[in-house]
Amino acid sequence: MMNKKLLVILYIGVLGSFCRIERAYSENKTRLNHNIYPYIYTSPEYIYSKNRRNSEFLDKYSVILSIYQDGASGTLEQIGRIADNSLQQMDVGAFVAPLDENKMMNAPVSGDVSSAIYKTYYSSFRRKISDKLSDTLNLADFGALLNGSPEDQNRIQNIYNSLHDGDVVELPTSSKWQGNIEASDSEKHITWIFHKDIPGAYTPPAGDGDANIIYGGGLHVQRRDFYTKGFGYPANFFYWNDDSNYCGFYCGNYMQNAAAYFRAISGPTSGGNTSPIYAEIDSYGQNPSGSYDVGLTVGVGKFGQNSTWGIVDGTNDFSGKSPGAFASWNEYDVWTNGPDIKNWDVTYGSPQAGHRSVFFVAASHNQPKKWLASEVVSGLSTGKGDLPTPYLIDVLSSDNTHYVWYPAKGGKTGTISPSFPVPARFNATIQKGRMTVSRVINGKIKIGDYVTGEKPILPVQIITQIEGIENSVGVYQVSDSSPATDTSNNAPLYSAARILDGSVIWQFGEELNSSVSSVLFVSGHDGDAVDTMMAVDKNVTVGNAMVDSTLAKFQSNSASLRMGKGQPIDFTGNGTLAGANKHTLDYDNGALRYKVDGVTMVSIKDNGTIISSLPVQLPTMTRAQIHAYPSPKQGMELYDVNDHSIAIYTNSGWKLVSIFDMPEK
Repeated sequence: MMNKKLLVILYIGVLGSFCRIERAYSENKTRLNHNIYPYIYTSPEYIYSKNRRNSEFLDKYSVILSIYQDGASGTLEQIGRIADNSLQQMDVGAFVAPLDENKMMNAPVSGDVSSAIYKTYYSSFRRKISDKLSDTLNLADFGALLNGSPEDQNRIQNIYNSLHDGDVVELPTSSKWQGNIEASDSEKHITWIFHKDIPGAYTPPAGDGDANIIYGGGLHVQRRDFYTKGFGYPANFFYWNDDSNYCGFYCGNYMQNAAAYFRAISGPTSGGNTSPIYAEIDSYGQNPSGSYDVGLTVGVGKFGQNSTWGIVDGTNDFSGKSPGAFASWNEYDVWTNGPDIKNWDVTYGSPQAGHRSVFFVAASHNQPKKWLASEVVSGLSTGKGDLPTPYLIDVLSSDNTHYVWYPAKGGKTGTISPSFPVPARFNATIQKGRMTVSRVINGKIKIGDYVTGEKPILPVQIITQIEGIENSVGVYQVSDSSPATDTSNNAPLYSAARILDGSVIWQFGEELNSSVSSVLFVSGHDGDAVDTMMAVDKNVTVGNAMVDSTLAKFQSNSASLRMGKGQPIDFTGNGTLAGANKHTLDYDNGALRYKVDGVTMVSIKDNGTIISSLPVQLPTMTRAQIHAYPSPKQGMELYDVNDHSIAIYTNSGWKLVSIFDMPEK
């Protein structure tokens, strides 16, 4: 059934001219022929002709039958009002966009559509188009012509002044703006997104501390600081691993989950010179001791018990071929001018680091805070999403040793420093919740104390002693029987009570002073060889010493150089294989041996016996030289060439030894 609107439109199409006729009558009293409109009747206020072929007048009160859906009639005035507010056929295509057979608009829309409502395919929320376009800003939307002209540069400066801190502004691909902001605001940081390279060679980034993201010939992220007070990285890659189910090294997963992965391939037809990362810094500053410009910084913070490696530099040869040229190198270059320590410097020749170092290694302990009264400290938390950064303190105990303690439970410290005990040191094995102590170095192992070391990973409490000497060697039960508590055999461990301090509970951690097992440790597979551990080229002049340990402090079991049995020191090597080990010194078979071409010339046994391959030759001097010898010692022997005899120095001076002719047989 046709609806009301459709009926109205049909009547409008048929009777549109009637309204115009009625209006013409009002102005010109135009008469209409009834034969043309046989079904239209005028109201009683006007003269009605009995002869329907005669002319009659139409006015706004003229009634039209059944124009509404329910069959009701209407006047021409009502039809006129409907027609005035309705869509005219002649308007379609001129003022109104038509619809196609799919009821879709097939003509472009012009005009202001900013208030139009849209909805994305996956969302249920409707927004204005103007709100959507305001999510990101485009410099052209502010009226910038972006044609590179000086006038446009002034316009862009004014636009920049109107921007807010944190705004993100895009540049269209047609932009010729070089990104120059002459008067930048250090308190305002804008993110500029260029959809192609910025025109110009070596164009500096826009703004002061602004992030510049450029999509042209690859991704470029840039920033330049003038006076900006904020510190940040132009690009920041962050990854948070909180997955306790990931199995690493012991499951064969050697790859680390990284915040960024860079990989480059130098293909079979490549000429080489390929690198996944190139780090360079050009330092032009003039602050020798006030700043440090670093080419590559690697920082590792160890807060838990995961193994940490500062740098893993793996150079692997998978070619299966003999090496050539610079096949596998790790190179450290320092190109300089002039000597570091001048030879007329009063410190020249003394061991020192100087100002230049090809390879500098520093190994020292982390310095915790001192205990403070009424200090709020955070405890150790190890749940998902936690960042357990221990609050470490340095405690000097009664044994005059500095120890590190940390809060097992956070809170507020008391007003008086508690008495921190000296931890017990011992060797023990923990397996499935049972701790077997084999040796106690110092202190007592007490019920209720907590055991810590390399393992258990987290400290465990001593519950009871099962057997053995009280508070000493024996078997104990600890509070955790999980594999994370198990240790190696006779592991070095500590035990100490936890200390209540205000609302804080302190846990013993470790000794303060640290040690490093090796600065350089070389390993390999059985059968592999390292030809030279350290070599110095012939063009290098050693100004002080190859190895200088004169400033080092040595413990009783330390040595400047430690060697294995039979390992020689070569004194006259000339850089050739034929000249190697001509004159050596080694120790083997209970004797220190001096060898020439591998033959022992002189050996000194552990009991002091000296064995020489040739007779011992005494120093020769004249009688006058012997008497003039300074500070002679008792038992000193010389050969007197004047008297042809042996001279021995005694408590009463030099004496000649009586000698006789040796018999023939």
